[in-house]
Amino acid sequence: MQLLTSFATLALDFYGAVKLINYLRQCQRDGVEADFESNFSKDDKYLQPVMEKDAVLINLDEITDSNLEEGQDELTTLNAQYIRLREEFNEYKAMVQSALDARWATEDSRLPKDTPKNDEADPDDNYFVSYSYNGMI
Repeated sequence: MQLLTSFATLALDFYGAVKLINYLRQCQRDGVEADFESNFSKDDKYLQPVMEKDAVLINLDEITDSNLEEGQDELTTLNAQYIRLREEFNEYKAMVQSALDARWATEDSRLPKDTPKNDEADPDDNYFVSYSYNGMI
């Protein structure tokens, strides 16, 4: 997929793609780093295959034209879908937040104001009540 992106970025036609593939193979064979600033696309020596029976070159005509156009269409569609889903998620998040805020506000309003909270209650209040079922009191 990166190769197809490189074809599109460098605006290569079929022969330019062949030259790029052979240039990359030659750089790998020579152990040098590929320099895309070089004029490899103007050198016809890269029209000769570097590898025998190179599967990429054999199937290049099938993958360049149709897959690149389909990939761009699919990328545009997925990008639009992502933007739409992100907007829907933000709306959902805001709706849930407002619903939770409203629910917490109503729960707080239902609590009596003079009721002590659990951490403020006296722990000794229930001491004698706990023994009342034994008839000790």
